[in-house]
Parts: sequence; structure tokens; C-alpha cells
Amino acid sequence: MSKIIVIGDSLLKGVIYDEKEKKHMLLKNSGINQLIEHGYTLENYAKFGLTIEKAKRIIEQDTLETNSKIILEIGGNDCDYNWDEVSRNPYGIHQTKTPLDIFEVELSGLIERLITQGITPVLVSIPPLDHNLFYNFISENRDKDSILSFLGTKRKIYEHQKAYNEVILKLANAYQVEVIPLREAVEQQGDVESLYCLDGMHLNEKGQGLIYETFKSHLDKTTNRNF
Repeated sequence: MSKIIVIGDSLLKGVIYDEKEKKHMLLKNSGINQLIEHGYTLENYAKFGLTIEKAKRIIEQDTLETNSKIILEIGGNDCDYNWDEVSRNPYGIHQTKTPLDIFEVELSGLIERLITQGITPVLVSIPPLDHNLFYNFISENRDKDSILSFLGTKRKIYEHQKAYNEVILKLANAYQVEVIPLREAVEQQGDVESLYCLDGMHLNEKGQGLIYETFKSHLDKTTNRNF
């Protein structure tokens, strides 16, 4: 194995929400950084706001070697809405950044392309949103009643994002590619809320520790570290 490339969103970038500063910041001791510090040869291309379209552009710009492995953590931004527009017009027609059917087609095509090039894709199941925290976060400085009218229930946030994760698992099964079970690892924790920042979507330092443990467990089982 020549190298492992990580392509993901702010979750794998190590972004957290600082409650005191009330802004997103980078955590130095992120899960991926911990893996690198412990000797895992990873190149981290994770970016804040990454979608499937942006992931494709990153891959197109990189010269990938046959037998490389790409860890793909996507879907968390694809499923997001423009909450300013939703707040202003809750009864309008709103699309996510990448509608679910398009997300499936694009991810399927990306997996096929990588396999054809002799590159091993590894998908990551995306952690669930804490729908109560996330609703409160997106409602700040917006019309929260309008947003709730659009959603129907706060839990719809969780169910909507879960649909994207189900596509990820469906395609992983169809193409027989590896999955790093990050969502499952989060859901197996006794106190899930303790893993999240106040925004309900980013994992805090404890949650980043779970990323390290989950990725380490998978890489130790599937990868020769002497590559």
C-alpha cells in the first residue's frame, strides 16, 4: 500500500465549536492528527464544507498511485439546507446542497472510477446529528418557528441525515468496499450528547478521541502499516 489519503469534511479536519468564543476552531489533537502522531501514514485533505462535488475535484487534482487507498467521509454537508432561505420561506421548495438521488449517483460514479483506477475506496458512516442541539444552533438569529414548520419535527433533522448514511452503506455493500463504522461507534456510546459540540454536528475533543479509536481499529485490521 503506497499511501492512504483522507478526504472528508470538517469532522476529519478536526473542527470543533468553541462555546466561549462562539465560533468554530481547529482542534490540534484531532482524531486524524492523533493517528499521524502514532505513526499512521495519512495525507489529510479534509476541508470545511466538503461535499461530494468538492471531493471529486480534490481527487481529480491529485496524482493517485495504483494501490493507493482513499478514505471518503462525505454526506454531512451534502444533506444540509440553506437555513437562511428556509427561515425566510418555510413553505417554499428547498433543496439540499446535494439532493439525495444525485448524491447516490455521484458517489456511485466516484466509487466505480476509483476501483477502475486500481484505487481502494473506504467509506465512513457519518455520525448522527444531535437533532435538538442542531435545531437550536441553526435557529439562532433565525425564525425558529419557521424552521420547525419546514421540518415538521426536530427529529426530522436526524432522519433526513440518516438517509444519506443509508446510501453510503448501500453503495458500500453493492461495491463490496470497506466501511469505517464511525456512526455505529458514536451510537454505541452511553451518553451520546457528551461527544458533541453545542452545534450538534461537530464532535468535541472526546468525540475526536472516538474518531481516533474507530479509525485505528479499522486500519489495524485492514492495512499493513509498513507501506
